[in-house]
Amino acid sequence: MFQGKFKEVVKFILFLSFGVGIFWLVYRKQDPEKLWGAFKDVNLFWLAMTVIVMLISHVSRSIRWMMLVEPLGKKVSFWNATFSTFLGYFANMALPRMGEVMRCAVLGKYEDIPTSKLLGTVVVERAIDVVLFLLCLILAIALQFDVFTHLGSEYLTKSNNEEETSYLWVYITVGVVAVLLLLYFIFRRKIHKTKIYCSVKKFLKNIIKGFRTIWQLKSFNAFLFHSLLIWVCYYLMMYFGFQVFEFTSELSGVVALSIFVLGSLGMILPAPGGIGAFHFFVISGLVLYLPAESNINEKAAAFALLIHGVQTLFIIISGVVSLVLLPIINTKKKTL
Repeated sequence: MFQGKFKEVVKFILFLSFGVGIFWLVYRKQDPEKLWGAFKDVNLFWLAMTVIVMLISHVSRSIRWMMLVEPLGKKVSFWNATFSTFLGYFANMALPRMGEVMRCAVLGKYEDIPTSKLLGTVVVERAIDVVLFLLCLILAIALQFDVFTHLGSEYLTKSNNEEETSYLWVYITVGVVAVLLLLYFIFRRKIHKTKIYCSVKKFLKNIIKGFRTIWQLKSFNAFLFHSLLIWVCYYLMMYFGFQVFEFTSELSGVVALSIFVLGSLGMILPAPGGIGAFHFFVISGLVLYLPAESNINEKAAAFALLIHGVQTLFIIISGVVSLVLLPIINTKKKTL
């Protein structure tokens, strides 16, 4: 037991160090006064709207989760599902993906459902989220292919010819795929025995199983609606965030999609709450769209800092509130 807790502490320290390290690299040369100056003219209405759509996405995720739990023979409380979801996001601030176990354990405790069964519903959720994120990624790249290739060229090549850079990316992609296929063909027997291959194979099987489960849901249309609503709200959080600052308010919805996808990539990396990684990807993307100015980096840095900060604050507050209210609500249920 002690060894398990020690491993979790070590993981937390490593992930936190990773995130803080990236954050320090991104902001070490930023002038605090210039950052603060960018915050003075924020549009509070649109800032509040980002929080509202974030709340809607979390509630929608809770409702969708309730639909997946129902086939287990249990109709769970809306408040238990919602507060458990909030606590899951809160736990992810400590360790990435720890929140999935946390919210299952909390809901299982108050609804008397085995945590293992609830974890199965989360696997289905994640399978759907992966598919929807990939669709967003493909759409963003299709609409802004030149920007994504230019973003990659900033770190992989010094070519100033955008057309040349685009072709270079195509050659690199084709070459990498060809080499990987060749290596797989040569070493396929050994690869099939590796843990990574087995994990990927298991994950793909879970995705297929998840889709089969979804098709069998009585409320399939409602499930599809909430799945789309969650990701629309995620996108709107970025689009409304653009309206918060004057220097991003003129950027288009397509640009918001690109920055949203980049920010999501930052949240996927193993850093608590996406700290550092989110800022790096969002800033790297924004500087390609903002008008060339001497303080363009400061503006992009201020945008990433405020949007991530507000989202993090919301997660902390909602997590603490859920931690307090869950026992109170369930105590009242027992006395009725």
